[in-house]
Amino acid sequence: MNVVLARMLGRAGFGEFAIVQSTMVTVAGVVQLATGYTANKYIAEFHGVDRDRTARIIGFCTIVSVFTATIGLLVMIAGASWLAVHGLNKPQLQWSLMAASGMVFFFVLNGFQLGVLAGLESFRQIARGIAWGAVGMTAACVTGAWLDGAHGAAACLSVGAMLQWLAVRHAMRAELAAREITPVYHELAREKRIFLHFALPAALTGFISTPAIWIANSFLIRQPNGVEEMALFAAANSLRSLVLFLPQLLNRVTTTLLNTERGRGDGAGYRQVFRVNLASSTLIALAASVGVAVLGPWLLKAFGKTFGGAYPVLLLLLLAAVVEVVFQAVYQLVQSNEKMWHSLLVVVVPRDGAIALLALLFAPKFGVAGLAGSYAIAWCLGLVFVSTLARRTRLLPSAT
Repeated sequence: MNVVLARMLGRAGFGEFAIVQSTMVTVAGVVQLATGYTANKYIAEFHGVDRDRTARIIGFCTIVSVFTATIGLLVMIAGASWLAVHGLNKPQLQWSLMAASGMVFFFVLNGFQLGVLAGLESFRQIARGIAWGAVGMTAACVTGAWLDGAHGAAACLSVGAMLQWLAVRHAMRAELAAREITPVYHELAREKRIFLHFALPAALTGFISTPAIWIANSFLIRQPNGVEEMALFAAANSLRSLVLFLPQLLNRVTTTLLNTERGRGDGAGYRQVFRVNLASSTLIALAASVGVAVLGPWLLKAFGKTFGGAYPVLLLLLLAAVVEVVFQAVYQLVQSNEKMWHSLLVVVVPRDGAIALLALLFAPKFGVAGLAGSYAIAWCLGLVFVSTLARRTRLLPSAT
């Protein structure tokens, strides 16, 4: 999608679209309160042994998702003007931000639905829903760009997100019906431990992580040529996403399997799942990074003639991608063992603080390369922090 939009909109127009899209993802990540993450973990752990509790967890996450999605939508509509003028220093984006605010609402709901499907190990339904959703998002944004340039493409983010939500919603409802699981919306106080020990710190993680990334990006955007620089970053980041695609799919599957093994009390199976995922996802990321690095100059030309200067940025983001894949594999130990408060304090805060601080120092001086370098350094620090936490708290069961 991004390749098509970059060629249709040009560098400046694509930069504006990327800013709006990044802002919507940031706001949605904050207001989602980790409902998808929570649903994935506890449905995976309990669906095979406690159907009643599974139904309560789905009901709990549904209520929270609808409430926070509505709040996020209203806040985005009300704050679009201030955000464009004072937050981004780009007043021309206020109407695009307002029109795209529907993406926040459907993004939050969709994240919860994907968490439910992942917890139920319904990976085929996930793939089908994501595929149809991606087609809908691409068709909507390309149509919007054809009709009204960057503003039209941004506005159609709302339409595309709605189509994604519908596709995944159909898959989730069909899966719940097949398993004869009906969400329960009463006696939710019985799940307060899940809220206090997992959902709350996971939500606070979202409150820190996604704004930190947006703030880091804003240090680049606020520069005189920030929109054009952001377009280069978005192009390189799209290729970085290719490296992350398969490892993220593996991690989604592994998250479910680890929590299932934990629910069964199978330490040996838990250890094997972790090690296989760590090795396979790392090797895939390394191989994909090398391939994208070799083909990078030609791949960047697909975005347009003016995107060739993004190659050094791409190399830095590929380094960050490999480190991020290893980080996510190790982080699953933290998540599955409910060490979310530890994670928040000793991993998330220092890592994301580093992203924002380094971008503040490097983006004004080195432009888009400074922003990419900030990402790479911060992910390396994050890997050190999470590995230290996992080792010192002995999160991986012993071989015996």
